[in-house]
Amino acid sequence: VDDYFSGTFSGRQRESAAQPFPGLIEQADSLRSEGAARALRELRSIDTAGFSTDNRIDWLQLEATLKREIRDVSLQRIRKNPGQYLTVGGIYWQMAGERVPTAIEWSEILKTLENAPIALALGRKQLQQPPPLWILLAVNTTARYEEFLHRLYVQKATLNSPDSLKQRLLQVGKRSVKALADFRVFLRDTLRPGPENSWMVGKEYYDWLLKEVHLLPYTAEEMIEEGKRVHADTKEKLKAIAR
Repeated sequence: VDDYFSGTFSGRQRESAAQPFPGLIEQADSLRSEGAARALRELRSIDTAGFSTDNRIDWLQLEATLKREIRDVSLQRIRKNPGQYLTVGGIYWQMAGERVPTAIEWSEILKTLENAPIALALGRKQLQQPPPLWILLAVNTTARYEEFLHRLYVQKATLNSPDSLKQRLLQVGKRSVKALADFRVFLRDTLRPGPENSWMVGKEYYDWLLKEVHLLPYTAEEMIEEGKRVHADTKEKLKAIAR
């Protein structure tokens, strides 16, 4: 399974100092699709006759994942999804609440922030008419990350980071705040949005997703009706308990 997702069949370039985000380069979607197609051919060549139930489930889930990887190239995520260029989100969760990062984690945080402007520059170069909804979500997320890096990050880095890294962490934090602010303004004021409904994948794709990826015996309409049924049934059971 590791081979399929990250090794022989991945079709992905490895990270390097020059390109720390191979999954965000312009060719990333097609490379993922090509790698998934090779993996799917190999997967389907396996004789599954002697598989246990658990093995068979794993096989089906892997097949579904690979089929989606191939089909999703049509969604043009590299050009349409601005949120994927916001690579500092993991830091937000590493510092959530009272948690203090370890020395190793501080080194990882430093690397993430040093590379963040590279990802944002890729976004400015590659994004083309994203759905307005996705632009709005990315603008709001970027603003939250700016606030986090400007306040809580500075407090924790000042108090808790190793002395050997402290100044670099504070400096790279400031650079990241500026890069995020510039990206937010670009999304809000410069980037041309696509049509209002361009985030929708369409009924045919959604029906395919339910059946081929999630392995569910429903169409979109049937899923909605099932949801309504479960919701109504749950309400009645709660009312009965309340009585």
